[in-house]
Amino acid sequence: MLYGIAAASLALLLAAALTAFLRMPALRLGIVDQHRQRPVPLSGGAAVVLTTGLVAGAGQWTGVAPLGSGVGRLLAAGAGVAALGLAADVWRLRRRFLLAGTAVAAALVVPYGETGVPGGLLAVAWIVGVTGAFWGLDRADGLAGTVGVVTAFGVGACAAVEVMDGLAVLLSVLAAALTGFLMHNCIRRGPRSGRAARCSPGSCSPRRPSSRARGTASAPVPACCSPSPPC
Repeated sequence: MLYGIAAASLALLLAAALTAFLRMPALRLGIVDQHRQRPVPLSGGAAVVLTTGLVAGAGQWTGVAPLGSGVGRLLAAGAGVAALGLAADVWRLRRRFLLAGTAVAAALVVPYGETGVPGGLLAVAWIVGVTGAFWGLDRADGLAGTVGVVTAFGVGACAAVEVMDGLAVLLSVLAAALTGFLMHNCIRRGPRSGRAARCSPGSCSPRRPSSRARGTASAPVPACCSPSPPC
């Protein structure tokens, strides 16, 4: 419990700092979107994903909060989808490549032993659909991020009730990282999330599919591991 609070606090501060730190590199590398004819860096998603991975990985490495094999695989899948989203921001990949990559990641983490093959395939379709819906929130980073925060905290609370401690910690860290990014959302020409973040929340929340990122690599914005909520 105490580690969860400490991890969430650290994730909040680290995400806010990384979002600001990655702003200039994104501008120099041309990873930007145009807003009112001005370049806006798409570095927020990368900050969210890096923060979530670093904080959750530190808990696993130190043994303070082991994620478990299933949760670690979920985190890896979310990071992969976020990387694909960042690649889409850089090289302007077509949506079908994003859908295919998200489907593969979802197929690798769905628990077919619990859902069965038909239920697992339905879960994969749900995850891909929800993630695609987040892509539709183009430039609405405040809305997408808020939905990701609420979803992550909600699913994390369900995981805590089910005594799934590793999953609960991961989702609380994700929610805190998204909150750290949102602290920059009110700043004019501040960093945007990008496809990396919008892909990662939708693909990173276990037991409920959810999020996107055109300008980030978050994500996990919550929902890619399991087809049904834990509570």
